Amino acid sequence: MKLTTQGLLVIFCPLAFQLLLVAMLMILIIQAQAEFERSIRSEGVVNDCNLIVRRIFDGLGAYALSQLEHEDVVVGAPSVQETRSSFEREVTELHNFIANDPVHAKADRLLIQEAKNVAQLGKRYFQKSATAEISRRLITVLSMIVQTESEKLQVATEVKTQQRNEMKMILLCFALFGIIISALVAAFCALRLRKLIAHMTDNAGRFSRREPLSEMLLGTDEVARVDQVFHAMDRAIEDALLRARALIDNAADLVCSIDRNGYFERANRFSLRLLGCEPSELIGKSVIDLVISEDCAIADEQINKSFASETGNQFELRLKTLEERIIDTSWSTFWSESDGSLFCVVGDVTEHKNVERLKQDFIGMISHDLRTPLMSVASSIALVQSGALGSVSEGVIRDLQGAEKTVDRLIAMINDLLDFEKLDAGKMQFELGSVAIDDVVSEAFREVKALAEPKGIVLETVRTSQFVIGDQEKLMQMLINLLANAIRYSPPSGVVLVRCTEHDQNIEVAVLDDGPGVPKEFQQTVFAPFENAPGSKQTNEGGTGLGLAICKLIIEGHHGEIGVRNRAAGGSEFWFTVAKDVSRTSSKSGMNAGR
Repeated sequence: MKLTTQGLLVIFCPLAFQLLLVAMLMILIIQAQAEFERSIRSEGVVNDCNLIVRRIFDGLGAYALSQLEHEDVVVGAPSVQETRSSFEREVTELHNFIANDPVHAKADRLLIQEAKNVAQLGKRYFQKSATAEISRRLITVLSMIVQTESEKLQVATEVKTQQRNEMKMILLCFALFGIIISALVAAFCALRLRKLIAHMTDNAGRFSRREPLSEMLLGTDEVARVDQVFHAMDRAIEDALLRARALIDNAADLVCSIDRNGYFERANRFSLRLLGCEPSELIGKSVIDLVISEDCAIADEQINKSFASETGNQFELRLKTLEERIIDTSWSTFWSESDGSLFCVVGDVTEHKNVERLKQDFIGMISHDLRTPLMSVASSIALVQSGALGSVSEGVIRDLQGAEKTVDRLIAMINDLLDFEKLDAGKMQFELGSVAIDDVVSEAFREVKALAEPKGIVLETVRTSQFVIGDQEKLMQMLINLLANAIRYSPPSGVVLVRCTEHDQNIEVAVLDDGPGVPKEFQQTVFAPFENAPGSKQTNEGGTGLGLAICKLIIEGHHGEIGVRNRAAGGSEFWFTVAKDVSRTSSKSGMNAGR
């Protein structure tokens, strides 16, 4: 049964009894009203009878006075004619009262007959004996009527008393019965609701403890539907937990939890691959027991730091497996105060560390075994070209110039690679200070002038007196890379423009060219290492693929942004933002073209 139905029962049961009680009271009131009207009618009949008797005596007195004075009218007394009219009127009224009453049918006929006789006394003759007899008969008839109506009044009085008692009894019975029925319905609904709520409370406790729920309630009422939804939610959560457990158990990292004392509480099956032991064997062990002796102090410090951190902690430790093999691991931890556990994700970074070491060895080899000899070759070529070692032919000079370009390109590539490695590793130092934008642009123009002149490319800038906070050498290196990139992709006799725009707290520097532009789908990856724009195949000169990546790392070191957008008129616009030096701002600006 639905809760709304139960509520309606509790409300409408007493209301139904009240309506029934009102109906019974209305019936009793109507009956009492009828009895009252009958009593009024009976009293009216008795009053009319008394008036008729009075009119008889008034008529006899008026007739006697008129005979003594020999006049029809006596001063101060009603006349015979007036008395007769009043008598006839009263008789007519009495007749109207009792004409339709079967009890008075005989009395009504006698009343009409005797009333006519009395009315004719004054017209015919006046004899004392005859008048007395006629009046006596009429009074007898009136007495019969009065007697009957008196009996009716007595019966009506008894009926009223009986109705009053019945009304009291009905009120009492209905009140008691309504109270009993309402109490039974309320008790039934309350007990049923209490049972349902107890069932729901028990299921809520089981749900919180992740225990199997009690049997699901059947039906379509509100509580049953809530219990059905509760069971569906429990099944959905159980499925989600199973999937989460499966995901954790099959994760390619060690997922575990550690208590306050540094002992393992839970672990997934990856512990067998990482440490060579089953999860059950790992539980109860101390983290320090797995850490090599050189990293024990670091482990103790970082784990204690993780207990106090609200945002988690990340660190690296070297662990030893059951086979005494040392592995490099990366730890991501989060302390849960409610669970009293430190949740950890431990990844194996041994291969990554080996790659890093190989990378460092490779960078060292490039730095010492390649760049140094190349610098020596470049110096030797310059020495030969200068004629210090004697004169050489024009053919040799041309060959030496080609070799010089090749060596310069190799040295630039090695320098880019070394710079990128330092920037990517965060080892590059930035000497931040107040830098004039115009100085950086002018110096960059001088550096790339040799690249622009062979293609007839014009270098222009919108001069400004703005200052920024940055490392002048790094900003110039970045701008040179962007300008070289613009020159490389611009057509012959094109224009490369450097434009500075002031924003709230930043200065935006943009390099605009007339090249083919950068495809929209390539604009997000153009700053990745070793990425070349599709149009690079159409140029005679190719880059190392690290220039834009170095620009991105340099601008990130200045906490700025860098991007590219295509121009509506054709070409691309590479831009970057640097923090403005608000202490040295100037509003002077102009236009200057340089070649």
